Amino acid sequence: MGALIPAPYRWLAMALLVAAACAVAWTNGAAHVQIRWDLADSRREAATAQRQVRVGNKVATVVTRYVDRVQVVREAGETIVKEVPVYVTQEADRRCTVPAGFVRLWNGANRGELPAPDGAADEAASPVVLTDIAAQHGREAEQCRATEEQLIALQDAVREAFAP
Repeated sequence: MGALIPAPYRWLAMALLVAAACAVAWTNGAAHVQIRWDLADSRREAATAQRQVRVGNKVATVVTRYVDRVQVVREAGETIVKEVPVYVTQEADRRCTVPAGFVRLWNGANRGELPAPDGAADEAASPVVLTDIAAQHGREAEQCRATEEQLIALQDAVREAFAP
């Protein structure tokens, strides 16, 4: 029986069979590893998507609370500015002059810089009256409180986004 196929060809056939078996095993192993890799990648993407949805929902809730709180702050600020004439009357405006130095300092503080002193001009009266100052302060305080609410909302959003 061994005489039908000469020995060198038998060895060659066996080597080819072994090589083919190795190639099939290699290909199947690579495919198996690729499938496992793809499965792990899909799971990771699904977990990331779920986390993004969860964070998005939390942030949407925080933004809704922020918008509501800022609306309350804005309404309160508008009410305060409207009530300025009740608390600071025109009589007070006539009796009290506001020095130009005060106005320059107020404006400089709002810009974040110290104005240069003008000496004698600091005692001169400015066209600004107390009701203007009170109304401006009310608007600035409103903006400050709105910014405070925005910062609180941002901190809440970050806290909730990274909470387990």
